[in-house]
Amino acid sequence: MGSVDDALAALQRALDETGEAISAATEAESEAEDLVGQMSAAGVEDKAQEFQAFHDGIEKARIHLDGGAELLREAVTLGETAKG
Repeated sequence: MGSVDDALAALQRALDETGEAISAATEAESEAEDLVGQMSAAGVEDKAQEFQAFHDGIEKARIHLDGGAELLREAVTLGETAKG
């Protein structure tokens, strides 16, 4: 039979892994932004627009991950409250 501590430990692992995913997505977002700048500076506007779309997709994913992390933190708080 599971325990509150087991559930909280699992949530903490999920939160840690989500944090790592957020960091990786943030790094990818920055790299994509650099590519947009490089293509713009080189006068290759069609590629700059493609990389901007790439950047925007990464940003959307990162924002989604941020929201997931917030939900996990809320779940941890609820579990700790229920535990007493």
